[in-house]
Amino acid sequence: MININGNEEEVETARNIINNITDLDCLIKLSVLAEEIRTRELTSMKWSCCAQCNKYNTCRIKWHRGENKDPDICCSYCQNYKDCLEKYRKQASNETKVIENIFIINIYGDEKEIKKVNSLVSKTGSPHFQTKLAALANTVKAREAAKFI
Repeated sequence: MININGNEEEVETARNIINNITDLDCLIKLSVLAEEIRTRELTSMKWSCCAQCNKYNTCRIKWHRGENKDPDICCSYCQNYKDCLEKYRKQASNETKVIENIFIINIYGDEKEIKKVNSLVSKTGSPHFQTKLAALANTVKAREAAKFI
C-alpha cells in the first residue's frame, strides 16, 4: 500500500520505520501510515471516527492520530465503515448533480432562469431545493434539446 500509493515522503518514512521494525511503536506507526494512505487513495471521505465503532475506545490508529493532533477520520477497521462509505458516496453523488444542474442553467438558461437559480442557491437548506433545481435544469435541457430536432 505504501510503496504503490504513497508519495516520496511517505515511502521514505516507511523505510525509516522498517529499519527499526523490532519496536512495537514502529509497527503501529507503519500500520497507521498504511491506513492513512489507504483512506486517502481508496476513498476521499473525511468522516469523523464514529462512536458506534467496536474499536472506538481502544483503536490504536485513533489513539496515534489523537497524540499527533491529526484529524480523527474514519478508518476501514470500523464495522460501520461500509455504511459510512455508502452514505458518503451518495452524498457526493447528490452534490455532483446539484453542481451539474447549476452549471447547465448558468450556461444555457435565460436571465430569468439564472436569477431563479441565484434565489434557489441562497436557500440550499430548503427541503425542496434539489427538486426545484432539477426541474429547472430539466426545463433548460429540454429546450436546448428541442433546438437540435
